[in-house]
Amino acid sequence: MTGTPDTKGKKGKKLDAQYLHPKNELKPKVGSGGLEESVIQSAQKTIDDNPTDFKPYAIEHLLKIKGVLCALDADNLDEQAVAELTQRIVEPVMQIKAHSGMFKFSLLGQVADICLFFIEHVEKLDHKGLNILHVFFDSMNLIIQRDMRGDGGIEGETLYIELSDVSQTYLKQQSF
Repeated sequence: MTGTPDTKGKKGKKLDAQYLHPKNELKPKVGSGGLEESVIQSAQKTIDDNPTDFKPYAIEHLLKIKGVLCALDADNLDEQAVAELTQRIVEPVMQIKAHSGMFKFSLLGQVADICLFFIEHVEKLDHKGLNILHVFFDSMNLIIQRDMRGDGGIEGETLYIELSDVSQTYLKQQSF
């Protein structure tokens, strides 16, 4: 099935777009229907009873972030070096975000998510932006050191709101 919607681009010019709907080749292979309740319960039990200690894994990634932040603290970096170093923070933050929920560190995952959003949307990292990255690092480190599992309660909610506000304010200021 195809279609050609009447849409406008960023500069107001009419764009011709065509929607293509690919054939779903996976569905015939896996079939339809859900999973048996026992399979779901078994998977949930595995998640709930996971004996793996996430903290050393998280600390490993936090050390990578800290190394990049130390390199970014140097005063003699050109704009390209700053951009490249900033991108090196993305992978360890993504790993923390991706795995924190499995180990009941949902607040850590939320902070990592805000940090990723910040990195992806910052146009040019200046001294203020670098300070914000340090705050993200310190926050993630604090969550791990205090073993703040779940949403972190009222402290976690406050931390999440403040980090969101600081990053949004900075990004808005940068766009002007």
